[in-house]
Amino acid sequence: MPVMSGLQTLRALGERGLTACRVLLLTAAIDREQTMEALQLGARGIVPKEAATATLFKGIRVVMRDEYWVGRNCVADVIRHMREATRREPVNRARFGLTARELQVIAAVVEGSTNKDIAKLFSLSEDTVKHHLSSIFDKAGVSSRLELALFAINHSLVERDIPA
Repeated sequence: MPVMSGLQTLRALGERGLTACRVLLLTAAIDREQTMEALQLGARGIVPKEAATATLFKGIRVVMRDEYWVGRNCVADVIRHMREATRREPVNRARFGLTARELQVIAAVVEGSTNKDIAKLFSLSEDTVKHHLSSIFDKAGVSSRLELALFAINHSLVERDIPA
């Protein structure tokens, strides 16, 4: 963009109180830290310029449904970065009416576990895990695992492994 970068634009939107905008960044290059910063500044999606047209359209549709779109290759990096950030941030837990089991499920989601993994970890059925996730999504006001992970990180809902 000739006047300012996408991140500068997101900051300007935030300063003007225009945080309800659903922003999808179309970018030539973005690293992990910039991806995290863009999401924290309110971007709902990130699509590389070299992505196929179908991918761009899918990203637009997802963002318009008020969900997040981060290219499949970036999701693992985003989750890994959020996990690292949780180890550095102090615990300040706001519970949002979540049960102890729901907090355990959230921690597993942030770790990148699948429903099957979570079921096995806590000796539950996959249907029970889906029920917990549905309840968590309602309480947290999110609609995807990525949104849940971002919410959990932003609200310090996960345990941290802080080195002694």
